[in-house]
Amino acid sequence: MSINTYNELKSAILDQLKGAGLEEHIEAFISATEDRLVKDLKGNARFSLKGKDKTDTLIATAKVGSVLLSRDMLNVRSVRVQSDKSTRLKALSPWELVDRYEDSGPGTPSVYSLLGMALKLRPVPDKNYRIEVTYKGPGLRLSDKTPSNSLLTEHPDLYLYGSLAHAIPLIGIDGRGEVWVAKYIEALDKLNEGV
Repeated sequence: MSINTYNELKSAILDQLKGAGLEEHIEAFISATEDRLVKDLKGNARFSLKGKDKTDTLIATAKVGSVLLSRDMLNVRSVRVQSDKSTRLKALSPWELVDRYEDSGPGTPSVYSLLGMALKLRPVPDKNYRIEVTYKGPGLRLSDKTPSNSLLTEHPDLYLYGSLAHAIPLIGIDGRGEVWVAKYIEALDKLNEGV
């Protein structure tokens, strides 16, 4: 079976798990495999699933103390107020932000905190500001919106056997698990050796 897309990968995993009743876990197995591949492919720039640094500009509205971040803004690296002289904001925990700035008046933001998908700013902006956020963007992980990547098309066995290996705790030891782990390691070795 040829595996070139996310749906083909999910079908191949289901075929191997024949009747184990794990359909609802397939996407989690793939995601866990990608987490593992981030570690196993460390230093391999060609197939990195880790995201690259990105910078976006957001608008902080006057008298509103937070700005919504987009879903792909993982691991915020720095936040700056864009103005004549760009000012880098200091990161605080949500608790420090409340403790230190609970009663502060409006002004030019000088600190920030992350709370869920919100960037909390203090002081609360006294006018509209352009906020530059540098963050680690998502890598090319598989999903319905990103049905393929070069790692899947060139090394589908890594995804297949890595995902199957993550099913082992749910299906128990039945002999297949050792084969799946060995095939994952073999595929990883081939990729690292350039075969």
